[in-house]
Amino acid sequence: MIRVLHVFGVLDMGGAESRIMDIYRHIDRSRVQFDFVVHGDKKGDYEDEVHSLGGRVFRVPKFRIFNYFSYKAAFKELFSEYKDEFKAVHGHMTSTASIYLPIAKKAGIPECAAHARSAGTDPGFKGKVTRLMRKNLWKKADHLFACSKVAGISVFGQKAYDRGKVQFVPNAIRVGLFAFNKDQRNEIRKSLNVEDKYVIGHVGRFHYSKNHIFLIDVFASIIQKTKDKGIDPVLLLVGEGPLMGEVKDHVEELGISDKVIFAGAKKDVYKYYNAMDFFLYPSRYEGLPGTVVEAQA
Repeated sequence: MIRVLHVFGVLDMGGAESRIMDIYRHIDRSRVQFDFVVHGDKKGDYEDEVHSLGGRVFRVPKFRIFNYFSYKAAFKELFSEYKDEFKAVHGHMTSTASIYLPIAKKAGIPECAAHARSAGTDPGFKGKVTRLMRKNLWKKADHLFACSKVAGISVFGQKAYDRGKVQFVPNAIRVGLFAFNKDQRNEIRKSLNVEDKYVIGHVGRFHYSKNHIFLIDVFASIIQKTKDKGIDPVLLLVGEGPLMGEVKDHVEELGISDKVIFAGAKKDVYKYYNAMDFFLYPSRYEGLPGTVVEAQA
């Protein structure tokens, strides 16, 4: 059996994690098995399912710059103990892939891949450090995967892309699952009490990149513009994340709390697209978000 080790920050219901879990559920696990590295002690949404499918979850400390050596030591210990089990390491966390992929290679793991899924970085010092650490990542991996051209160039650089080093791997979804379903539409709209509303929707974690504050401002403008037109808009937000509290505060400041629904993270998110009349996604930066592909389907 081939075992592939996937490296993530946390196994929550984010885009990259959901795409890999989609694949994991449908591969022949008697031939290929997935294991996961996560950062920190937080238990992710998918961890129980991973265990049920035969996978393992390993933990390393979150990277804090000052713990550079202990971070490296954690991966050295992991790869030293399991080097004969893993045939490949697939790094979805590209901010530190330049650290853990060379360690994996030195330990004798045959294939090492870095996967670009975003076309930007956080603002400030954190973003500068991320860009610095990615600078020569293209030289430290056997395979460079990207969900789009813009993501590949952003993470691996123009030189790597021009030299043909970057391989485009489209995000795949179960299209049939996301096809329009009138029964699901009625079910979700009834459960949310929005049967007679015009539902504007967004799916994504509450993070700087997703631009939720701007999204709320746009929605507030829509409320004003449709006030006398017989349209009653509501905003449906599916997801969780570190900035949810800030976004809720902004909603309250604008006095539109009665028109914004914070639905939380949903494993059956495909049902919620059916409830929407319009999908709004004003991100500051993206690679090619799976949510947009899902909404198109």
